[in-house]
Amino acid sequence: MDIQIQRKDLLPALMRAQSVLPGSTTLPILTNYWLTAEDGSLEISASDLEIFYTEKVPANIFEMGIAAVPGKKLTEIVKGAGEETITIKDGKDGRLLISVFELKKQPPEDFPEKPLSEIGAPVNGESLSSLLASTIYAASKENSLGALSGIYLHTEEGLLIAVCTDGYRLAMAKASAEGFELSPDGIIIPQKGAKELLKLAENTEKLNLTISEKLFTAKTEKKSLSIRLMEGHYPDYKRVLPEPTETMLVNRKELLGAVRRASIFSINSQPITIRPRDNILQIAFTGETEKSNEELPISFKPVEPVEIGTNPYYVSEALAALTGEIASIGFIPDGGTVRKPIVITGAGNNVTNLIMPTIL
Repeated sequence: MDIQIQRKDLLPALMRAQSVLPGSTTLPILTNYWLTAEDGSLEISASDLEIFYTEKVPANIFEMGIAAVPGKKLTEIVKGAGEETITIKDGKDGRLLISVFELKKQPPEDFPEKPLSEIGAPVNGESLSSLLASTIYAASKENSLGALSGIYLHTEEGLLIAVCTDGYRLAMAKASAEGFELSPDGIIIPQKGAKELLKLAENTEKLNLTISEKLFTAKTEKKSLSIRLMEGHYPDYKRVLPEPTETMLVNRKELLGAVRRASIFSINSQPITIRPRDNILQIAFTGETEKSNEELPISFKPVEPVEIGTNPYYVSEALAALTGEIASIGFIPDGGTVRKPIVITGAGNNVTNLIMPTIL
């Protein structure tokens, strides 16, 4: 291998690949990048066995070649390089020379096999990115919960639907996906893979998506991301979708600010209280020694006085994920309180959040 490559092109690609590397592993080869120099580009590959990422960076190729080298060390070398044009070439005794540095190469045959490439169905990358960003925060952080730690994707009547839940809240988003169809059971993407997919889809007009042999693959012209799908079945989330009997409209940013201020005193997710009154929405917190109470104007009169206890962080994340000026909050009053999930939606109703209330 003997190439020259621009630092401004190489470093961002290495940073993207580094996020795929495992934090800890019993397979040392997975801490390496697999570099392939051919056809006017340097291809960088990284994998943790669950995710396989590749990206091609334009380069001047004087001699083709392959090499597996420590990923984080290569990234740090390029990050600290003083020159804008970086030379990478084979050295003696199984080493790779990067400017004035040397890295010991690893046997490339030990690197995981690259997934086979197939022609996929095109989808809008920005729509997919928005879909994931609007739901991923509601996925469980506990891997022991299996499918609930992943992102459930399925298609329905020309729509791609993403669902996440941790058992206490649920986020669902929809986007147009004409021409792309999943099996009736849908797929479950692990959370780390979904975060990488979100980054790949951002600011990308078109992605090609394929599913084969339990792998989900998204490709652009120069990047490819393959994710091993999770096994199992996702719970039937439609069974828990309530039909609110009362709905109030409120300025989304004003409510988000009020909820965040009320949560200042909340320790270990202590609940805040939301009280709809005649044309006023009260957001309050009462602790052992601290209190807060704020009122927002709304055009709403509840059928009966009601208090809604809820986790302020869940509400904040739900409101932050919405777009538009107005948020809709639906609920079913039950003797002055709320026992079924509250429903928070935004402009266009493309994103729906369910949050289990706290009985005060």
